[in-house]
Amino acid sequence: MTDPLFAQDRASLVSQLRLTGADHTDTVAAIDAAIQTVALRFYDLLGSGQVDLIKSYSYSADPTAGDNERTRLRAAVAEEKWVRAELIRKLPILFVANEGVAMDQWNEEELTRDGKGSEDEISRLEAEGLEMVDILLGDSDGSSLSAEAIGPESTPVYRPGHSVINTDNKRLVEG
Repeated sequence: MTDPLFAQDRASLVSQLRLTGADHTDTVAAIDAAIQTVALRFYDLLGSGQVDLIKSYSYSADPTAGDNERTRLRAAVAEEKWVRAELIRKLPILFVANEGVAMDQWNEEELTRDGKGSEDEISRLEAEGLEMVDILLGDSDGSSLSAEAIGPESTPVYRPGHSVINTDNKRLVEG
């Protein structure tokens, strides 16, 4: 079994994911693969020196314990979010391949029970994990807000002869 980098231990991470009852061999392997993938991501983003430094700090779930403990907790929270995102990607495929007992296992797994396997949830978890890593890298102080505008990439230009409901901007009546 693969141990997480920053969480207190594997059991506490699995508990946070609400997968303590998941003992199916393939599910355990998926959890291990997710932990390993996230560990590689941390090493790629932070480098070995920074990862080792954060790992050397004592773990405390209390964010007021001290700067070093808060740094380790921030890394553990990012780790949990990224492991969750990896599992949301992998677990539904695991259940589809498991045929006969798929629905029972699907309903037993918290990550998949509520239909959280959406790309929006994965994107949210990835972004929240990156925010934590940005703070670890010193790129952000964690107190700023950001916003994105969503909408059409360009505003269509309507001319006489066009319709506002004509999505491909072709003339409806030749004149």
